[in-house]
Amino acid sequence: FNLTQTYAQAMGRLDMGWEKKVAAPSGAVTSHSIWDPAKRRVVTRSTRALMVYYPDEDRWENRTPGGNFPSGSDFQAGVTVDYASRTMYVLGDRLAEKINLDTLGWTDLTGTAWGQFVRKGYTSGGYGEQPGIAFHPRTKQILFMGRKMGANSVWQPYELFLIDPEAGTLKSISMSGPPNNSADGAYYGRFRLLPGTDSVVVMQTVTGHAAIGTIPFD
Repeated sequence: FNLTQTYAQAMGRLDMGWEKKVAAPSGAVTSHSIWDPAKRRVVTRSTRALMVYYPDEDRWENRTPGGNFPSGSDFQAGVTVDYASRTMYVLGDRLAEKINLDTLGWTDLTGTAWGQFVRKGYTSGGYGEQPGIAFHPRTKQILFMGRKMGANSVWQPYELFLIDPEAGTLKSISMSGPPNNSADGAYYGRFRLLPGTDSVVVMQTVTGHAAIGTIPFD
């Protein structure tokens, strides 16, 4: 999608402004992607594959590792990046893993205590169903915002956690005013850290209100 198009220009096209590119090596209902500006490529963790797309060449590479790489049904996880260490994290709903953006090497994090915590799906009493996650460069911590499903399939209020992946620690934090209505939708990527700040933007539906909150990282 060319962002230089005006709304009128995009809507005046039969494809509504979207241009179809080469198909990916593997499809999925859910996937988790980041843009790597250093190598000008998109890195995608799909249901059964690890793939890389080069938009300048309109070309995909299948870089799926062997061994115990988790695959199967769609994962409702979240994704974030530590650009300083060139590390992509995929966390939530049965997944806890990191990917080296230089080598595309994949590492399973479920052997850590915090990895076991974040990978536990909501059907097993965990914080699955697309948690909001964001890496905080100043403190080198991962903010994890998830919710559990309670009795009668009613979603519970969101809870906040800070993960230090190097120290291997996880702690619960609290702040006033986060979106905590049990009827709120999941984040599905609409959760972003404002660059250079301690604040995040939360938008649970594309038609709903956005919320900005300052996180107590220290």
